[in-house]
Amino acid sequence: MALGINPNNDRYPIENISENGEEFFALLTYIPRQDLEEIEDAFQLAKEEHAGLKRKSGEPFICHPLTVASYLAEYFADTPTLIAALLHDVAEDAEVTVQDIEHRYGSEVRRIVDGVTKFDKVTGEARLGRKLTKQELTTATHYKLFETMTADVRVGVVKIFDRLHNMRTICHMPFHKQEEKSRETLAVYAPLADRLGMWKIKNELESLALNVLHPARFRQFKQAIENRSKRNNNDFPNLETDLKKLIDDAGLELVSIVQASEDISGAFRVWQEEQEGRVLFGPPQPVILLKNEIDCYTALGHLHAMWRPVAGKFDDYISATRHNLYRSLHTTIIYEGRRVKVRIRTLEMQLESQNGVLSRWTDTRNIPIWTRQTEEKVDKLFNQFQKAYADDEDDEFDEKVRHILDDVFHNQITVFTPNGDEIELPRGATPVDFAYRIHTEVGHGCRGVLVNSERQPLTYELQDGDSILIEKEINSAKPHPQLAWLDEDLGYIRTRTGRQGVRKWFKKLSPNMAKQIGRTMIKNELATMGKSEFPLEEVRKILRYSSVDELCISMGRAELLIAEFSNTLLEGLWEKEDLDSRSNSDYRNKFTTSQAVFSPEEDMFIIEHSGDRELLLCDVCRPRPGDPITGSILPNNQVNIHVNGCRLLTPDSMRGGHAIKLRWGSETDKDNRAVTLQVYAHDREGLLNDITTIFREDEININFLWSKTEHYKALIIFSADVSRTNAVIRFLHRAQDLRNVIHAGYLGQTKSEHIIPENFFAGNPECNLKELDKKYASDIGK
Repeated sequence: MALGINPNNDRYPIENISENGEEFFALLTYIPRQDLEEIEDAFQLAKEEHAGLKRKSGEPFICHPLTVASYLAEYFADTPTLIAALLHDVAEDAEVTVQDIEHRYGSEVRRIVDGVTKFDKVTGEARLGRKLTKQELTTATHYKLFETMTADVRVGVVKIFDRLHNMRTICHMPFHKQEEKSRETLAVYAPLADRLGMWKIKNELESLALNVLHPARFRQFKQAIENRSKRNNNDFPNLETDLKKLIDDAGLELVSIVQASEDISGAFRVWQEEQEGRVLFGPPQPVILLKNEIDCYTALGHLHAMWRPVAGKFDDYISATRHNLYRSLHTTIIYEGRRVKVRIRTLEMQLESQNGVLSRWTDTRNIPIWTRQTEEKVDKLFNQFQKAYADDEDDEFDEKVRHILDDVFHNQITVFTPNGDEIELPRGATPVDFAYRIHTEVGHGCRGVLVNSERQPLTYELQDGDSILIEKEINSAKPHPQLAWLDEDLGYIRTRTGRQGVRKWFKKLSPNMAKQIGRTMIKNELATMGKSEFPLEEVRKILRYSSVDELCISMGRAELLIAEFSNTLLEGLWEKEDLDSRSNSDYRNKFTTSQAVFSPEEDMFIIEHSGDRELLLCDVCRPRPGDPITGSILPNNQVNIHVNGCRLLTPDSMRGGHAIKLRWGSETDKDNRAVTLQVYAHDREGLLNDITTIFREDEININFLWSKTEHYKALIIFSADVSRTNAVIRFLHRAQDLRNVIHAGYLGQTKSEHIIPENFFAGNPECNLKELDKKYASDIGK
């Protein structure tokens, strides 16, 4: 039985094929008689052109195109595809041109062969006016492949099988070439196979590449899977019997119950993500194959009625097909005390989930797999290719190819417009990415978002199935993007589609307009950093620009980004403050940093939040790392460190601000700074939780928090530990993006006398709600 019809897909195509092509032609029983002569003619041409050539393995070169063609014949590929497979190296390595091939075999064959052939170095260098590097030539070849695929998917299919045979015989190549080809396979060809639904081929390509790049770990996983298979072969019969009885009692027509194939590359990815050395494999994973789609849902109901389902472990990939043509129902049940993942689908879904676009030819065996839905999915993929090239029309090959690799090949999620239209985006995409995928002008005007009818920040990571409504700017006839969106560290945009849309808008600005916009952006950012009156000339010096105009134009054209501007400026301010601090004899005015204290045994411990006061360890409670600690400020301004509950911590010693909360640190914490940050907002439920979530996600420690609410407006002041300026800038922009926030600002470094909040807030206009109302009156009405 041929590979395309076996439910388990456990047969591999022919290997070690002989140069006379006997094994290949034995597979062509499905080819019409009149086409066999044309295929025979193509074989003879390939044999003549490759005569005398050897592969690295020592076998005749003709065995390679014969093997690739045999792979395709196993899937009942059509005549033009088989001819192109036989000739795919002829135009590249021999004297036969693609024009010769078209004259002899037609335009279809020519298109496939041309798409698979490497980018013409001579033509490319003439076009670009310079010599191409090896990497540029490789990237241009990928570009050519993707571009040709949009007209004919068979180009990609032939190229994938070409790479499959090369990877299966990669051991004959020098090791540096093995590594190079393996990395390219993981970056380009395995993801391409995945997007085309060729799951079985994708897994083997990944496994072969990983075996080269991580041989020891790969062998470990392979052995673990073999051990698990032995155990599951013993467990599966009982589970299979119970499932068959369930389906029979439900009156459903069962096609088969098989075990899900184990995926070494999938296990490897889990290990890479978790960076753990453990290899965990659970019980058998049965796949129930039924007659039709309705029976799948009926079986699911009976399955859940018999065995308790695990909450949150159900996925419907039939009604919401995955990006790689995969369709199935997934659920996890408790069976005999163990969690068992069950997949329910039809035979057609099983074949399509493993073969993907190859199912188009399997349909010739009267199994109707290639549906209109499948066709639409493939068309949507190629539309993304075309859009990537259209969006990047001014860019060279590398940007266009990187666009596809990052935005199209990356694990996809499906989200929905308010009208219910499906939009595919790479996992991790944001509402801004979504807006730019809809249309460039929608992206430019994006100012807010409702996700599933709830307001979310523009940095929100979209989830599979989200329904998204973009709120557009309404006060401008020509909406414009925000410069901050380009900063990867701020998290507004994760796709190249979005990034290109923003970047192009800024690049098209005239010098005068760029200068005007850049100046406004700089002023706004200075206000956020609490430096509204800071002279632009001083800013120019810190950022090392020759003039203020040059600085503003650079900012206005997105050559200088917000995060780079703010980080460089803040680093300069910190450096100046450090110099001023060191020259000041009053050490109590130094900024708070972690510092060391020594035990009588000369052990060094790091303490945070001490305000740079001299530290002492209590001789009575003898605190050590791990103990909860409190500091007691002595009359001479020294701090005695106690374990919480120490008998020396009397009520008198704790009264009047003489106690401070301390924390154990580590050697790496000594460079931490305590900074003061402010959030001013319309008060609402959950505001404080949203703000502290930002701190928690970025692993920023809060020293103290003070808040005040008047007339439905809230002011919240934090002192927080940071080790880098970008932690401050990232917090300010993420907080500013929260719902109801009017202003998020940086108030400077937290000095030792400000550890007690009351001392800091007294008389500070930035902590007076009435003064803030006046200052931000224009923002409050928005």
